[in-house]
Amino acid sequence: MGRCIGFRNSGYLVLKKDDITKEALIEWFILHLNDYVYVEKNGIIEGIISGKNFDNAIRAKKNGYVVEHEFQKLEEIETENRMKVYDLFDQNQSLLHLPVIKEGILLGEYYDTFQTKENVERYHIRGMVPELQAFYRELTGYFQEKGIHKVHAMIDEEDEYTRNILCQIQGVEWQFCSKYGEWATPQKGELYLDMKYPAEYRNYLNETGVKTWTIFQIMGRILLKSFATYCRENYIRIKACYAVGENDISYLGEGDAHVMNPDLILNDMLGDKKYLKKFYRKNISYDYATSEEVGPLGSRTIRHNGLYNHLMDCKNAYINVTKGVRRTTNQPEKWHQEIHMYGPCIVQGICVTDAYTIESYLQRRLNRVHRNYWKVFNHGAASHTSDSSFCNDILAAMDTELHSGDLVLLLDAFTDEAIEWMREEGIPIIRDNTLFDGTTNYFMNNTYHCNHLANQKYAVLIYPYVMEEKVEDNRTNHKFFIEKQINLDFRDDAYLHNPELLRYAKEVREKTRVADVENKKIAAICTQANPYTRGHYHLTCKAAAEMDYVYIFVVQDSLNALPFLDRMDIVEKAVRDLDNVFVVSCGSFMSSFRTFPDYFTVAKYESGFDLVNVITDTKIFADIFCKELGINYRYLGDEPTDSYTNQLNEHFLEVLPQYGVTPILNKRADYKGKPISASTVRKLVQEGQYKEAENYVHLHTIEFLKKYYHHYQNRK
Repeated sequence: MGRCIGFRNSGYLVLKKDDITKEALIEWFILHLNDYVYVEKNGIIEGIISGKNFDNAIRAKKNGYVVEHEFQKLEEIETENRMKVYDLFDQNQSLLHLPVIKEGILLGEYYDTFQTKENVERYHIRGMVPELQAFYRELTGYFQEKGIHKVHAMIDEEDEYTRNILCQIQGVEWQFCSKYGEWATPQKGELYLDMKYPAEYRNYLNETGVKTWTIFQIMGRILLKSFATYCRENYIRIKACYAVGENDISYLGEGDAHVMNPDLILNDMLGDKKYLKKFYRKNISYDYATSEEVGPLGSRTIRHNGLYNHLMDCKNAYINVTKGVRRTTNQPEKWHQEIHMYGPCIVQGICVTDAYTIESYLQRRLNRVHRNYWKVFNHGAASHTSDSSFCNDILAAMDTELHSGDLVLLLDAFTDEAIEWMREEGIPIIRDNTLFDGTTNYFMNNTYHCNHLANQKYAVLIYPYVMEEKVEDNRTNHKFFIEKQINLDFRDDAYLHNPELLRYAKEVREKTRVADVENKKIAAICTQANPYTRGHYHLTCKAAAEMDYVYIFVVQDSLNALPFLDRMDIVEKAVRDLDNVFVVSCGSFMSSFRTFPDYFTVAKYESGFDLVNVITDTKIFADIFCKELGINYRYLGDEPTDSYTNQLNEHFLEVLPQYGVTPILNKRADYKGKPISASTVRKLVQEGQYKEAENYVHLHTIEFLKKYYHHYQNRK
């Protein structure tokens, strides 16, 4: 997948210099994470404050914040050629924001929508609020056991959803606040729970010295105890392996000092070809790290399924993921026992191809001694912190089909608390802090982004502990959530109550909602417009003639597609003669990689029709956008050749009326008896058959396609 570049007006990005305080920046970065703050004085942009540098200042407990006066930007005139913008992003993987300035005034910024979204996704489980609904009974028991009768919970002031979830926990009085300084003096039997601030912000703001807890300190213990008990009852084994951290290594070899540099992120290192050659030592994973086809270390996308983070399905020469599980090479066709490995990016094998993950090394080693006995599975994903990762991994294991005799292996940089919990449950912990003493060029930008040689060391370390015991073959199936009869319908809440989605829907409403919607016929069309064809236009004209107003939602995310901004431009130009049509981006939720990954990946064809993702996307459309904009009709085009789209249409025809939305299915427009499709246009343009392609799209579309394919596709 190429980089998806969006553009947004200055809006909330700008803060006046006189209004900036450390506390104000903390509140801002909680909501905007990886964005820039543009510092303005007298209407002129003086510089930026980046989230990365601000976080580093907080961690170092510095009193001030740094305004960077030198930063990459574009003058307005330079944006006339958007291909130049795309080139700048492609040539610099660490570039996430590119502001547009005119006479010192910020007009807006181009930004990498996918990288920004991925960063948000990794933070999502920080609050794990929807997941609490599956463990109300255990939470009640936890507070009773600890003698807690009152909890002071810090949440966002307007977060009614979290407030309502917490109040369902029995036997506890809840008191809510939104910032430090509002808490009363702690009394016996009271607990202070911070569900708002990340650790570095919490440590800075909590000047009272009052002991505060996070939801992970509570849920980590509950989840582990519940799952460990379940595994013992079903003869499933659990072991853990400690991931060596920077502070555990006694001495680094020459050349690895960069590991200790908090200013470096993974994308920074991917631009350093000289270091990459040292790091990979001619291993094939170098091609993965420098690939133009999938992007440097591409296809390692994390998504949240409403319960936990996992890898998105993909299929290419470097990394293959099916149903969230990454491929382990050399797996036997027949086997007796399974090893399921869970953990963050080190378990995923973020820097290497499939054959060089810890799991693949371990599989090959096991094959040499006990052929056709063990099968190793890679459930590695990523979360932002060790405590959130611990909860994420237990939830993922709970959702995995396991068997009596299987081994669940957790590999992470465990907190001291997590280690204590595991010892209480009798879970063996494999640990060797000397594993990387004296090694050279083993790490990308931290010890969890490591090369094939480090992965091999972990496999060697783990191997004898796997071999300690074998059990009689017993293939009884077990799945925690099914056997415990836990209803997981709450998973959609992770999206429907997401502040980013609600903020975007409100923005669209303020810009486009018409008056008296209750008495209007308002329709929606959702399209990828890759590109926008005469077939799309035919459907739009029909809807515009039959309805009072029509919204065309253009999918922001795409796979190997035309750039989103240009797809939007093409649609806007094509329908500018239709006064009652609004063109709107789907944003980062509706019909996106985040909520509906099947539509963009191999899962669409290889894993079947997944109703879970389809229903989530339908709820976002119907429960959020239709209500905000008064939409009561949805126009669909039939699909004579794509069975997946046919199933989607059948779903909409059946389900949308339940939300008060009437679906209207229309026959696809054709040319000389052949259905008009975007895939046909793409094929013709790639072959240079522009004259033939003109029969399927408008002339201005052809002119753009010529420019795009000549400049962008051919350059690659």
